[in-house]
Order: sequence, then C-alpha cells, then structure tokens
Amino acid sequence: MNALIDALEAEYSTTLPPRYRQFLEGQEYDALSLLHLRDGFLTGCFQPNFTAVDYLTDLSAIGDDYGIDDIEDIDWDDEFEGFMPFALLDSPDEEDLDLLGAFLVVQTSNAKCPVFVWEREGWMLYPLASSLDDFIAGKKWRGAAPDHDNMGLPYKKYAWVDEVPDDDDDDD
Repeated sequence: MNALIDALEAEYSTTLPPRYRQFLEGQEYDALSLLHLRDGFLTGCFQPNFTAVDYLTDLSAIGDDYGIDDIEDIDWDDEFEGFMPFALLDSPDEEDLDLLGAFLVVQTSNAKCPVFVWEREGWMLYPLASSLDDFIAGKKWRGAAPDHDNMGLPYKKYAWVDEVPDDDDDDD
C-alpha cells in the first residue's frame, strides 16, 4: 500500500491524513462489500475499488473509462482543493459502467476524511459520510456539509450489502 500512498501524495501534492493512511495500510477496505447507494443523486449497488492507482492518480483515465468527457477541463487543484479521488464505482456483475460518470472522493483537508460521491453533471460533490469511520459503518452524513460551490444534497441512506438486492425500492 505504500506505493499507492506515495503515488496519491505525489499526484495531489499533499500528505494523506493519518486516518486515510491507516485505512490503506491496514487494508480496511477488504472488509467492505458492495456499496448500496440509496436516497441520493446516484443510486444503485457498486463495488468500490480503493486501490486502482492507475485511475486514482490520473483523472484523465477516470474520464476516459467512466464517461466523464470534460474531466480534463477541471483544474482539480483549484476547484476541488483538499479533495481527492477515493474509489472507483464498478458494477458488481461486471457490466460496462463507462457512462456512470461518478466516483467516490475523500476530503483530505479534514482529519476525519469525509466521503463524497463526485458526479459529472455539474461536477458536483454529494456528501455521503461525515468521516471515514462513518463511511465504513454505513452511517449517513451528519451535520453541515462543507462550504463548496459544487456541493449537492447529502445522501439520506446507503448501506454495505453482500449481494445486489432484488428490489432497490424495498427498505432494509
């Protein structure tokens, strides 16, 4: 994991917060299953990929393969300062998601490492979990979202599931 940490820190000219480093070094992502996004802008079940260094350190690659044609127009260091790509959102049944246009983002300028869904329509951030610990525990966003020009409404519900539910409209 040190190679991923080194690559992220070099690409985004920052030092990862201790909590994010712990998440990567301890491979805490191995205990996570499918992310079932509910009651928010983007919904569905996704297999997060937290270690795809070739993507997480290359916004152009994310754009090419995840349907974000204008991602190279973004001055990430200016428009999303303090945020970095955190995980790709892949299909659990290996369908092509090149039109998804979204990925997870972590706020590295906050020691708690809040997690957001970044989406191509308006280059928006949608608050998911107010800390990395809450994200792992499946706890929705609490409190006020950070002040940002591209901040959308927080998710009201998401969960970690072992398999894709038959009907996303049923409550857990």
